[in-house]
Amino acid sequence: MDPFQQLPPEVRLEIMSHIHSHTTLWRLTQASPAMWNQYVVSKPALLKRFISSLDQVDNNNQELIQDAMAIIRFNESMGNSEKTLFLFDRWLVKCLPLFETHADITKLHHLFVRTSFFIEDYMTKATSPSPTEAYRSLPNITFIDTINNRVTLDDLTLAEKYRLFRAFLKVEVLAKIYDPRLKDSMDKDYYRENAQDLLEDLDSVVHETVLCVYAYVEASYGSIFA
Repeated sequence: MDPFQQLPPEVRLEIMSHIHSHTTLWRLTQASPAMWNQYVVSKPALLKRFISSLDQVDNNNQELIQDAMAIIRFNESMGNSEKTLFLFDRWLVKCLPLFETHADITKLHHLFVRTSFFIEDYMTKATSPSPTEAYRSLPNITFIDTINNRVTLDDLTLAEKYRLFRAFLKVEVLAKIYDPRLKDSMDKDYYRENAQDLLEDLDSVVHETVLCVYAYVEASYGSIFA
């Protein structure tokens, strides 16, 4: 018998809103059909609550959500110079319009789920008693058969979650901006003036965390491209 079946939907939603790790959510929803059904219909609400909680760490600065939306929008604008320039200008001043359609929210959800995989893998490797051996394994981008000692988002404070999401999303949005396809969509002088030095212009703390994430990516995948 599923004990969660007896709970009102509002209570099931409240329980899941306090679980930020998709690894943990996966285990819970696999054990409880009632929680799985609740999760399916509540994804947008859960995502909104999670992003809102992260934003509160930085006084609703909006930097994190703006980077996330830029990653998605830049994917869509590749090859369209006018649209790319418009999006880049809006991103620079943190004025990208918020997502409202179901399709956009689904993309945002997928981005945060994917990013959480890498954050958990990053933290698991960083805290491993044998880091060298840990880095020999590629990131396990799955909820199935995850190791028992895997570090999850639920092991971190809200401030730690915010800093990690900020760093991982910043790395990805900068990768989009430095992508030759996006660069070629802009005027060369404009790009040199507004985009070329974005990494160097980051706050020193953010800059350091971005370099840590880059080092993780290089260590995790570098051998593949060597």
